[in-house]
Amino acid sequence: SSVEEWAQKHQHTLERLLGQALRRVECNDDWLEGVMQHGHSKDHRPDLPQLKLMAAAAEPSGHLWACDVYPGRAADDPLYLPLIARVRRLLGRKGLLYVGDTKMAALATRADIVAHGDYYLAPLPLTGETAEQFDAWVEAAVEGDRPVTLLWEGNRLLGAGYEFTRQRSAEVGGQRVTWSERMQVVRSLALAQQQARRLERQLSRAEAALWKPTPPPGRGKRQYRDEATLEQAVTRGQIAGQVSWHITPLPNLLEQILAYLDLSISLYKRLAENST
Repeated sequence: SSVEEWAQKHQHTLERLLGQALRRVECNDDWLEGVMQHGHSKDHRPDLPQLKLMAAAAEPSGHLWACDVYPGRAADDPLYLPLIARVRRLLGRKGLLYVGDTKMAALATRADIVAHGDYYLAPLPLTGETAEQFDAWVEAAVEGDRPVTLLWEGNRLLGAGYEFTRQRSAEVGGQRVTWSERMQVVRSLALAQQQARRLERQLSRAEAALWKPTPPPGRGKRQYRDEATLEQAVTRGQIAGQVSWHITPLPNLLEQILAYLDLSISLYKRLAENST
């Protein structure tokens, strides 16, 4: 099958990650139905079966400590704690720093790490309580309520930010765990420049799309004549939320000519009356 061909092609990598030899029986269609499953694909290929590898590696050496394999449609959040528990048993020590992505920042995961005497470092997802408070954290730096520290790497400016602490609490194994969490609000200079360039491209596309429904008069060019139809065109182009715009109706050319003729006739009649 296609799964078996893929496994054979990546056999060395899979065996290194799994820590054991890969037998042929593990690559048949039964294994496909159990582990290789269809689901959300970051590569935009939901038609391909997937599996999920959870790996723990030491820094800075990159030595691989443990790896777990899960079905491709499994959620990420619950997969961290089993892997962390394996690392804890393997090393038999506390005081380790676990670094992960936003999926590792689930409150239950952070609380379990603290309960076992370890530390964590992870970006918070912009959801829930974080999403509600994020604007206030940024505003505190902009308004000067929080002193900001510049972050340098030699002579290169990386960004700026500040740090504060807050209290967190959660249950772990039926016991309430409370701890002080250090929060860092950081503005990356490189990321800000990248976002500014992307915003400029989006605004340019939005402006071009906004002018498209009202081209200069010409053969084969259609102009929208009423406000409702133009609003529909803007909404259909998905640019209504990207730029501010308003509609200023211009007088119809024919109406302008007729008004000019009426005015000319009225002036001619008045002049004729005054001359008699």
